[in-house]
Amino acid sequence: KLNDMRAGGSKMQYRNTRQRKIVLEAVQEHHDHPSADQIYLEIRAKDPRISRGTVYRNLNILSEEGQITHVKVPGADRYDCRTDFHYHLICTGCGAVCDAPFSYDPTPDKTIAAESGYRITRHRLIFEGVCPACQKAERENKRCTETWNVQDLSGIRSNPARFLYKENHRQCRWFQKALA
Repeated sequence: KLNDMRAGGSKMQYRNTRQRKIVLEAVQEHHDHPSADQIYLEIRAKDPRISRGTVYRNLNILSEEGQITHVKVPGADRYDCRTDFHYHLICTGCGAVCDAPFSYDPTPDKTIAAESGYRITRHRLIFEGVCPACQKAERENKRCTETWNVQDLSGIRSNPARFLYKENHRQCRWFQKALA
């Protein structure tokens, strides 16, 4: 089966392949915005025949098709299973990337379009700061090894983001954490 895609006015077609399905499923299993290399290593552990180039190429195709989102952040680009417009946070301490608990605001798109004459399709916003785990580690003069993943995204408009964190390699209970 072929997928149709418009790129620069021309029509491109991609076959749905077994490898593309595996890559898509690997991204969808994550809520922590994995890098291409993380996805490759996970898939490679399950299927040693898959190459790095195949994984990277399929990540790009899936992103172009709108099935996943390519998140461009300092360090290594990341991938997100959420395809709606939303913002991201990146920790300058440990490099963790998560969804910001703030709804997308189309107002700047309209303002910039009116002022510039451009047809704006979206904007991307990445907040940089120090995550709560790194702040805690700083207070205790330790290196942060905890990872933060935004979960329960369905209520992001009305509720603060819910975070799940790992401490000493064991999962802790769900809790809500203000990002102040």
